[in-house]
Amino acid sequence: MPIPHMTNHLSRRHFLKQSSLATGAAASLPLLPSFIHGLAAQSPAMDPAATLTPGPLILDASSHPPAAQTGGFHMGTSVAPGGHTLTLDSLSLLRDGRPWMFISGEFQYSRCPAADWRDELLKIKAGGVSVVTSYIFWIHHEEVQDAWDWTGQRDLHQFLVTCRQVGLNVLLRIGPWCHGEVRNGAFPNWLQKMGDAKLIKLRSDDPGYLAYVAKLYEQIAQQSHGLLWKDGGPVIAVQVENEFSGPSKHLLTLKQMARDAGIDLPLYTCTGWGGGGSPSYGELVPFAGAYAEGFWDRSLERMPGGYASVLRFSGSRRGSAVAMGALGAPPDDTMDTPPPPTGTYPSFTCELGGGMMASYHRRILIYPQDAESIALVRLGSGVNLLGFYMYHGGENPEGKLTYLNETQATAYWNDLPVKSYDFQAPIGEYGQQREHYHWLRQIGLFLADFGPGLSAMSSRTPSTQGPLNWAVRSDGSSGYVFVSHYQRLSPQPPRENVQFQIKLGGGDVTVPSQPVRIPDNSRFFWPLNLDLGGVKLISASAQPICQIEDRATLFTVFKQTAAVPAEFVFDASTATLDSTTGKATARSAQLLIDTLQPGLGEAIRLHAKDGKRHVILLLDEATSLNLWKGEWQGRQHLFLTRATLLLDGPALRLRTEDPTDSSIAIFPPPANLTDGHSAVPSKDDGLFRRFSPRPAPTAPLRAVIEPAQPAGPPRTIPIAPSVPSRKQGMAMQPEDADFVQAAVWRIKLPAGISPGRDIRLRIHYTGDVLRAYHGVKLLDDDFYNTRPFEIGLRRYGPAVYRDGIVLKILPLREDAPIYITDRGQLKFNDAHIALSLDAIDIIETREVTLLAAT
Repeated sequence: MPIPHMTNHLSRRHFLKQSSLATGAAASLPLLPSFIHGLAAQSPAMDPAATLTPGPLILDASSHPPAAQTGGFHMGTSVAPGGHTLTLDSLSLLRDGRPWMFISGEFQYSRCPAADWRDELLKIKAGGVSVVTSYIFWIHHEEVQDAWDWTGQRDLHQFLVTCRQVGLNVLLRIGPWCHGEVRNGAFPNWLQKMGDAKLIKLRSDDPGYLAYVAKLYEQIAQQSHGLLWKDGGPVIAVQVENEFSGPSKHLLTLKQMARDAGIDLPLYTCTGWGGGGSPSYGELVPFAGAYAEGFWDRSLERMPGGYASVLRFSGSRRGSAVAMGALGAPPDDTMDTPPPPTGTYPSFTCELGGGMMASYHRRILIYPQDAESIALVRLGSGVNLLGFYMYHGGENPEGKLTYLNETQATAYWNDLPVKSYDFQAPIGEYGQQREHYHWLRQIGLFLADFGPGLSAMSSRTPSTQGPLNWAVRSDGSSGYVFVSHYQRLSPQPPRENVQFQIKLGGGDVTVPSQPVRIPDNSRFFWPLNLDLGGVKLISASAQPICQIEDRATLFTVFKQTAAVPAEFVFDASTATLDSTTGKATARSAQLLIDTLQPGLGEAIRLHAKDGKRHVILLLDEATSLNLWKGEWQGRQHLFLTRATLLLDGPALRLRTEDPTDSSIAIFPPPANLTDGHSAVPSKDDGLFRRFSPRPAPTAPLRAVIEPAQPAGPPRTIPIAPSVPSRKQGMAMQPEDADFVQAAVWRIKLPAGISPGRDIRLRIHYTGDVLRAYHGVKLLDDDFYNTRPFEIGLRRYGPAVYRDGIVLKILPLREDAPIYITDRGQLKFNDAHIALSLDAIDIIETREVTLLAAT
């Protein structure tokens, strides 16, 4: 169905989806028809055409895209001390005049203890992120009117100082309305009540409302003073408002108010165009977003609406923005918004789904492939800034007056957990890294080294998208083939006989030389006529990751595409082969090298006509996920380790849950490393030198689980009433009083554990809602979505280690009007209830710090 226009109170997540649960006034839980529970077992129809038509897939990418437009932008001060510049053209951001493509990641400082900021920011940077984005939630800072709180984890100034220390830039999302699944969209209760009483008109140019906004912006200006780009600080941009669909004049009012307060920056942004029309060209750069599936839909169906299109190449620089209501949906089935008539903006995103929360009525389970596929598809569709929401999960701080989560009881759309905002993000709320953290790091490394060349390439897709999902980005002479043979919750048959023939200005490029088989869940991009710094790589059936120079030799790292033999074709007029582990064949001014085996040594060594030496390093896919790159000892290095690597000044900090994963291979290799006491044993490993510290062994830790109370009868689940801001209510989450009927367990840790040890509990359970307490204090909570719940203990203090925690779990009714992605694995008893505490694992993260020996 067409997606309706949003009212000012609604947001990117607020799409009205008709379902079988449309209700009026609050009602008790009905017994649902059995077909509703069968929806989770249904899969989208698969394309039966598993075999491609014989012959290559052909696409003409020889036309040159329009040149970048450089005028017409009305931004703030672009020059930093030392003469560094940050400017903008119609294709990309320009840092010192050079295109700057990067990954940004949302990390909300007020949802993380201040003591953890530095390490978490180091993880974010190590993950290939260049810019941190963060909402400034008004209710976190002025919950009580005129009682501003910028202390502890609300200390914006110190957060920005920490970002500067670790070398990350910052985009601040200054509201005043933010959303972020915070109570009232981040409006303090006292302000929301004024709006509800019609004393002021929220999210408008009402002078009464703007007077309060002015105070907020003045406070933000004070907190960021001396830390803006023009001061040599990390803050490069601000976003005003969020998901706004009212008159665009209001956005311009907010921009001017920010500038008047002293927030003078090279980039001002907003989330797309609202229903009130686009602002004057060049005033605010629109940022878009896309999610693989959402918790906000008013549906109990799998993948409702247009989510299936999110993971398909669009050939549009703006691309699909399903689930990004702020773009102001036109009255048709697409979310693409045409550019303003007087200019073109770069294609930027700020909300690509790095994960997904579970709302009470819709328990989405996200898979690592979802996040990487979104990134790859958006990149192949022409996006020049990949912004992830969330990149790092969080936890709502303690409220002074109320809980700070979004609820239907406050006339908002969704019920979210009281505390947890983990979001299944690449980095979880307790700092744990997930698989997609490593996939996205590869893209970040690629953009850092190859992004400037990619930025001017436009996206081209076949006129008819067949059984393989693919696209090309090209500048007419060179480019990349992008393939994403993955669709969420819909296994794809393998595609046989795949070969691409791409027409470019200098002639056709066919890759690979022989047709290959592309299995399900394949995601990759291959280069076409790529300049490796004097050597022309005509094609490769392997994905470039990064480059590094050492001793007048340029090393380019590729990863093998799983199940596809790696081959490289060079322009023989630009390079001479010195050595290879594969088979070299000369053919018509080209040099084909194939039958290569991945490893840590030199796969190919060449020298260019100018005499410069080049080396190709080919990693298998598993090893590539252990690859890191960063500055250490005053120069760039490559690192291979299964541990989490924090580059912290002179120190290499290796954090791991398995001590056997603490070895690290380094290129260029240092002579020696020390663990602070003695030299670390090492040996050569291909081009690298591998150092293997020996952490002291520790005994495994086991939790003691003590049943304390059986569950009472399952609660009657009410349906939220329809209200003008929400239209359709859904199942409502339990209140505090409901947990009197919860099953209760006491969890004890082994005696004598030092509170400095980084302990996390992984809780395997089934049920409706879990809450973890220390005494009467709520620590964290979870809406069950079949994934184990994790809770880190160190942040809660020594008393938790001494006393343990209490778990309260409410039973899940089989007829609950709740969507659960993987509902098929649930086991209900004869009373049609699912409730169990199956096991608790104690996970300890240990750290080894290594230094270069002097």
